[in-house]
Amino acid sequence: MGKRVDARPRISTPYHLMDRSNAWTWNAGGDRLPTYDDVVSDADSDELEIRSENERFEQSVQAFLASYQDQDGDRPAAQRRRGRRSGRGPGRPSLTEAEPRGDIKLRLAQVNRAFLNGDYNESERRIHEIIRINAETHQAWVTLATICEEQGRDTDALTAKLYASHLRPKDAEGWLGCAALALHIAGDDNQSPALKTAGTCFASAVLADPTSVKARLGRAEFNHRRGHLAKAIRDYIIVLERHPCDISVVRKLAEVCEASRSPEHVGKAVAAYQRYFSYLKTGALSDDLGLFWGDISIYVELLACVGDYSKAITEIGILARWLLRREDENIWEEWLEDDREWDLENTRRLEVPGFKPSHSPSLYGLGLPMELRARLGLYRLKLGDVEESKRHLSWLDPTESATAAAVEDFPGLIRDIADTLFDSGNVARALDYYELIRNSIYGEDPDLLLRLGRCHLANFDTGAAEDCFLLTIQVDEKNIDARIELARIYEQAKEGEEALILITEAIALRGAGNGVRRSGKSAAIPLAMPSNLDSPEDGHAGQKAGSGAVVRPRYRPKRLVAPDQRRQEEHKRADELSRKYQDVRNLKREIRHGARHLVSSWMAAAKDLVDDFRSFRRFYTWDKYVKYLGAADDMVLSTPLQTRGGHGNSELHELAERLSKNVATGTEARRDNPPPNDDGHRGIPFGDWLELFLDYAISLALCGRGEEAHQVCEAARDSIVFTDSKDYMFLIHVAWAACAVYLGDEEMCVAMARYFTKVHHLDSDSYRMFAALCRLCQSPASWYNSGPVQKYILRQIRLIDTTQLQRDPRESQVVGCNRNTATQDDRRNLDVCLLTLYGHILFTSTSYTFALNYFLRAKSLDPGNPMVNLSVGLGYVHHGLKRQSENRQYLIMQGLSCIFQYLASRSAGTEGERAAACYVLARVFHILGLHHLANSWYNRGLEDSVPETCGATSTRDTRCFTAFNKFLLLVTSGNLKDIDPLLSSSLLL
Repeated sequence: MGKRVDARPRISTPYHLMDRSNAWTWNAGGDRLPTYDDVVSDADSDELEIRSENERFEQSVQAFLASYQDQDGDRPAAQRRRGRRSGRGPGRPSLTEAEPRGDIKLRLAQVNRAFLNGDYNESERRIHEIIRINAETHQAWVTLATICEEQGRDTDALTAKLYASHLRPKDAEGWLGCAALALHIAGDDNQSPALKTAGTCFASAVLADPTSVKARLGRAEFNHRRGHLAKAIRDYIIVLERHPCDISVVRKLAEVCEASRSPEHVGKAVAAYQRYFSYLKTGALSDDLGLFWGDISIYVELLACVGDYSKAITEIGILARWLLRREDENIWEEWLEDDREWDLENTRRLEVPGFKPSHSPSLYGLGLPMELRARLGLYRLKLGDVEESKRHLSWLDPTESATAAAVEDFPGLIRDIADTLFDSGNVARALDYYELIRNSIYGEDPDLLLRLGRCHLANFDTGAAEDCFLLTIQVDEKNIDARIELARIYEQAKEGEEALILITEAIALRGAGNGVRRSGKSAAIPLAMPSNLDSPEDGHAGQKAGSGAVVRPRYRPKRLVAPDQRRQEEHKRADELSRKYQDVRNLKREIRHGARHLVSSWMAAAKDLVDDFRSFRRFYTWDKYVKYLGAADDMVLSTPLQTRGGHGNSELHELAERLSKNVATGTEARRDNPPPNDDGHRGIPFGDWLELFLDYAISLALCGRGEEAHQVCEAARDSIVFTDSKDYMFLIHVAWAACAVYLGDEEMCVAMARYFTKVHHLDSDSYRMFAALCRLCQSPASWYNSGPVQKYILRQIRLIDTTQLQRDPRESQVVGCNRNTATQDDRRNLDVCLLTLYGHILFTSTSYTFALNYFLRAKSLDPGNPMVNLSVGLGYVHHGLKRQSENRQYLIMQGLSCIFQYLASRSAGTEGERAAACYVLARVFHILGLHHLANSWYNRGLEDSVPETCGATSTRDTRCFTAFNKFLLLVTSGNLKDIDPLLSSSLLL
């Protein structure tokens, strides 16, 4: 990209010199012609410098324009008319970068001096000054990138390098430097934005220099890492066309082609290796042949990828004889019946016509590397030649230490041998190889554990199979096949409930991994995801489809062991959780003493305990238990079975439906509640369990993890251990309400408040709790005055009204004589609180007419209640201020009458109550525009309240609010002379 040049000089000429002496002219060649009075005094050195710089700048402009004219004159006229360009760039010629101006060079020198002195801050400041003057200074961006790299600011350095590279788009090395830094930032994260930036830089480097091998290899490696296999193969092929004997590129191409599994792509890798081997055969062999043996192994594996096992066996013989310097024995190229050429003894080799033992015996059986020996055994097994395969695999005895060492060298090949043996029905032999891999460093692979479990199952060892399947789920929580296999085992072992739980988890995971099918047809669970050659980030797209259904980890005890062993495991688990509970208590004690850094450790330990409690089937009903395992609501199995993934046509859903019916109708579905004397779980009392649940939920809420906090509270609420206790349920909902307040979740606040009004409908405090929770939640009043809430409260009022209307007057007199007076007072207060609450809900909805209806009903029940009078008064005032009000003066006078009643009732109260009443009345006058009256009552409130440092918190707040509103009143009314005394009194601080 060329430098943008402004036609005007950047340094302006002084105003007093802008006369005819500065009217410079140029000839056709761009030389300046002298004009009148073109000589300036020698004393004015600054002016001389400015004029000389302007002259040089104008000359550079003319030269730049002349270069454009020369380029345009070299092109044909037809291209000029059509706007075509002969440059390499897309629609832009390749321009020479303009040389920086003198002042830019001076600043760059200062930057370099500061950088060499180690003053990075000063150098960076000067660089930003250069960029502000001219952002297209390439050297400034390069130096800025260097400074950022020295300080460890890799992201800033990458940004600066990208700017510099865009200023020189034809500099391939600059783009490669950006790509290298981006790869360093990305690390092993394939989802990092820096990795995508590296791919863009490699592409720009290839565009700048299509012959750059480094750029093409970098882009190929990037595409391989991102899953764009076809693009990576294309770049590797281009590089090999120029360097056909570069073995490192050949190996990378083979790796990508093997991952693609496409016959077309594998054929290209095979051809590349054949060219490489042909090149090697033309020269002398070196003594170090280990590298070549590995290439032979890769080459024959490519042939095996496309199923050409016969050719792979033939190529092993040809290349091995060449490396062992026995290429003169041509008889083996015609002998394809077996692999007796690689026997340890000459017994079978002597039976071949034409064979003469002219070479050392070590060049036959012992000369073939163990890896190629294993491949011969595998390929013969694939072709069905069992006898010849046994001869080769006898060299790989699983009981020998040499074979264990071979697992470390080529574990994938040993795994392929075990899989092939298992598929061919040789279970015992496959089991030996599986166990060999299981005892190595590669033994935690979930695929291996699943295969090993199936192998034990085929060998009728259900106990070992259970261990393998449980370990598979522990290693890979999203494994579906292990759950299905376990479910089948448990169904046969009469553990139908656990089998149904596993099937439920499998269906939930299938919906999460492959997307929920809506066609009404079920399909079998795929054991492997189909590969797409050019799909980026293989394996990530499917996981996003149903990320909402995630199965939680849980403790899974072994069920096919002896009863005494099972009890031992339960005791061991209980002891472990008891120790963890003691750690939780100790951490909580230290946190209370100020060790806040231990909160994360406490939450991690508490999570393990809470998850263990939730995973205990005995404490939950079936539907609640399945829900807490993590299955989505539409995937919870019930009777009859209904799932969105299908209607029971597949084998999986048939198994699920059968188990569901057995559990629902059998004795397994009926679990007794814990007996009354059972006062704990894992040695911990239920009261302590509840305290742990609530503490953990509140901690999650304080950390902003609202969904998890609500799930923990819900789990405590639905447990049958706590359901029957009113005290436990009250504590759960109080903690749940606290979580909602901390999270600002108004919907949950209203839900908790409705619970209290529903359970304690004869208690006025429940309605006060409703208003308090909605007031504490700092969010809009959308749920407080929503339609469902209004309907719920109105139903409560109608219920009480119906009860009062149906009561017989004579019965009321009898009841009034026999019942406690406090109960009647509670009902009276209940009516007042309920009616006032509903009035406030309507009030916030600006339905003042309907709100006044309920406020007046409450006033008729309790005429002297100050809050009722205040509510009625505010309702009248706001209704009078509405544009649709018919008699505004009457409504306002009614409101002021009630507010003065409120003031009269508060006048006999405490000092804080009197100050609050004065503040309320002043605010009303302020709203009505009666500023002189409002100011008078503000002053009275300030006079009646105690100084800020002496009064209670509420009194100090009232005093602050009063002063602030008075300040606003004085500002809006223009009374500025009284503002200074108010500010000097420190009331607004």
